[in-house]
Amino acid sequence: MKKSIAILFALFALAASKTAFAAEGKTYTVTIYVEQILHYHDAETGAEVGAKNSGVTKETVTVYAETEYEAEQKAINQCQAMCSNKGTYQGKANYAGRTCDVYKERRISRATAQ
Repeated sequence: MKKSIAILFALFALAASKTAFAAEGKTYTVTIYVEQILHYHDAETGAEVGAKNSGVTKETVTVYAETEYEAEQKAINQCQAMCSNKGTYQGKANYAGRTCDVYKERRISRATAQ
């Protein structure tokens, strides 16, 4: 009987210590940097004739995670649908002496957690 109580006590102590040392999460504010790239397609052939970077925007999200890395990955996954897209028509413009159809692509370049 004493051995059973000692074993139960040891198991309880082990479980309590694992709970005490378990990583606790916190709320992180993550800044996601989104590149905006303009793609120029020849209006007659549809072939892409060039592209240029038109800047970077920042999106901020709040996520709950155990580490900064996990927070960054969760934020990228959360933002993927709203922050990234390809092929949004912007209109016509001249590029390299040609009239082109312009399409904007948005893609996530990096994320930083704070």
